[in-house]
Amino acid sequence: MTGSSTVRVAIVGAGAIADFHARAYKALAPRFRLAAVFDTDLHKARAFAKAHGVGRVCETLKEIVQIEDVELVDLCTPPFLHVRQAAEVLAGGRHVLCEKPIAGSLRDIDTLGELERRAQRRLFPIFQYRFDPQVRKTLALRDAGLLGNHRLSTVENFWFRDDSYFRPSGRGSWRHDLGGTLASHAIHAHDILCAVVGMPKRVFARAASIREGHETEDLAAATFVFGDGSLATSAANLDSKLEQTRFCFVFERVSIEGVVDMTRWEQPPWRFVAADSSDQDAIAEIIAAANTKREQFEAQFDALHDCLTHGHPAPVTLEDARRSVELLTAMYYSADHATEVELPLGADHAYYDGWRAEPENAGGETRND
Repeated sequence: MTGSSTVRVAIVGAGAIADFHARAYKALAPRFRLAAVFDTDLHKARAFAKAHGVGRVCETLKEIVQIEDVELVDLCTPPFLHVRQAAEVLAGGRHVLCEKPIAGSLRDIDTLGELERRAQRRLFPIFQYRFDPQVRKTLALRDAGLLGNHRLSTVENFWFRDDSYFRPSGRGSWRHDLGGTLASHAIHAHDILCAVVGMPKRVFARAASIREGHETEDLAAATFVFGDGSLATSAANLDSKLEQTRFCFVFERVSIEGVVDMTRWEQPPWRFVAADSSDQDAIAEIIAAANTKREQFEAQFDALHDCLTHGHPAPVTLEDARRSVELLTAMYYSADHATEVELPLGADHAYYDGWRAEPENAGGETRND
């Protein structure tokens, strides 16, 4: 980093998710400044620059990387481009922020980890729902040691995506998205599950596609067994008008229930119920003191700024992304082979090179939708 406390950001991809990112950066000004944008659709890039006050529109990723005062490149591009683009940015000496999933294989994640070490730059994944205020309260209780042993958790990822969502080129295909609802939507809920409970030791999953003409799954269900013998279940689909993710965590000392409502920004409060009523005051005190000033993208980017300028721990790490990809690998293998999968997965696993082994840049560059 330079001596400046303002982190200069270039955004790659000018689609809907980039708009959310840009709003968060602007809300955090002057901690961040949007310096440049690149999209293969120059009309879209120029419109994005005008809407968000971005001073420079670039015509290639190489041009972005060569801008001297850009310190962070934010990849808001289709998943199949992430590995190649992240590698190019790291090699150019810039930090990378990348939307999910970063990669479609453990091999690619491990390669990026080596590139990160070699470049002495950081690759930060996006998991903004981990920074939902209610999730942060749950993590604060975990960190305070008030939860006790885990018993059972359920995750229900009931989202809705109609045909208009899939119209952009390539969506709904393995090559473009690297996966369906597990890789693109439930990935957030599973990240929260693992952040709260830990990584499971055994996984069994089923997946199906009921939309005609779509390759990737839009229905999935899974069971997880943790090292202590406790359990979790997950259900995900893209055909629910509820538009919510629901969690229920049952721990030895506290039971927690709540919803992340996808149709509203301000989330309804969760229930935190102590097994012993004498613990309720301590629970209330900890959740009241939890840092919930900012939410989701703003909260993650705020912590990222402290990491880059003051050396604070990264809010989300490449190891977190690897854990996410490892869980995806296990679920896809289980669904394909109707078998339980044990974790962790080694380099000798049949899906170490990916659950759908195609060249990462098959078909060349596509639009950054």
